[in-house]
This record gives sequence, C-alpha cells and structure tokens, in this order.
Amino acid sequence: MGLSLLATTDTQIIRVIEALYNQRPGNTYLSNYQTFVTENSIDGFANALAANFSSSTDAELAAIVTGNLGLTGDAVTAGNDYLEGQFAAYPTERGAVILAAMNELATMESDATYGAAAALFNADVTASLTYSSVATNTAVVSSDAASD
Repeated sequence: MGLSLLATTDTQIIRVIEALYNQRPGNTYLSNYQTFVTENSIDGFANALAANFSSSTDAELAAIVTGNLGLTGDAVTAGNDYLEGQFAAYPTERGAVILAAMNELATMESDATYGAAAALFNADVTASLTYSSVATNTAVVSSDAASD
C-alpha cells in the first residue's frame, strides 16, 4: 500500500471536486472553497457542491461519481448501490455522503474490489492538490487519473 494524503481540509475539498467533476479546480477556486469551508464546514461545502446536482436522481448522481472514479465491473455495481442507499438515507446530505465515501475510498488501496480505483483516485487527488496549490495555476483543468 502506498502513501496517501491525510484527510486535511484541502485534501477533502479536492476529493469532493474529483468525485463530482473529475477536475482540478486551480488555485482561484481552491482558495474560494477554503474560505467557504472556514465559514460553513467541510460537510457544508460538500453539500453545497452536490446541490449543483439537485435535479439528478440518486441513481444518476451515484453514476456520475462512480464514472468519475473510473469504476468498472463489480466495483461500479457495488459503488452505485452503496451511494444510492446512502443518498436515500440522507437526502439532504448527499455531498457529505460523497465526502465520507471518498475519505473511505482513499484508505482502500489493498481492497480486492476497490484497490486499483483507490490507488488511481489517490494519485489523482495528489496531482490535483499539487496543481491547485500553486498560486499561478488559476485554470480549471480536467483530471485524468490514468495519466498522472
């Protein structure tokens, strides 16, 4: 198992963005999100971003997340089932559900079902955080875990 980032506020911000948008936010957005989290909490941030998908059903939102993670086979089925169940149980906390799931995924590199996806996700989050932490990197760019 490789090293992974600790669940600091910045890491958690990036995890949510990667799960929902598969993008590197750049420094401008990261700074804005840091301020938002300071004022509203990390769960408040995650729920605010997930609110952008309020017209999506639980199944559609789960598919967006698992698609952005690149899950396939049994992992995509299990991931969709898990997220849909959690969204149904916590309908006003869908962002917080995604955050908790991404924090858990980050610890699963040795898992038989999610290990490969977790390793790619961790590499992508690391690259995204590295990029977005540089003040001159202000553009939002697509993430591609396979090329990191």
